[in-house]
Amino acid sequence: VVGTTKRADITLRAAHPYSSVEVTIGNSVCKFSADEDYREIFFTIPESGKITIKVSAIWPKDIPETALLISLEPDHLLSRSFTLWGTAKATQEFNCQWKVPK
Repeated sequence: VVGTTKRADITLRAAHPYSSVEVTIGNSVCKFSADEDYREIFFTIPESGKITIKVSAIWPKDIPETALLISLEPDHLLSRSFTLWGTAKATQEFNCQWKVPK
């Protein structure tokens, strides 16, 4: 993939505790266990500046519908936040775009 490699922080904030969360950007994957809410990721932003972030979460049984806030903070670019809603298991893709300096 032609583009710019970026380092970013991913932070999770949950209304209810999760069992696990997986965040995928292109070929880069971050897996969070129940006691983790911060990870570092390296990913490639193509020349178009458009990326898709796939988030999958699993919650313990007996948790009502809940929200998970995912914050992506790339170095030298505006941060982006997304909210995943679900019960038991949920997966959603989020699209975002940056103007990448040439």
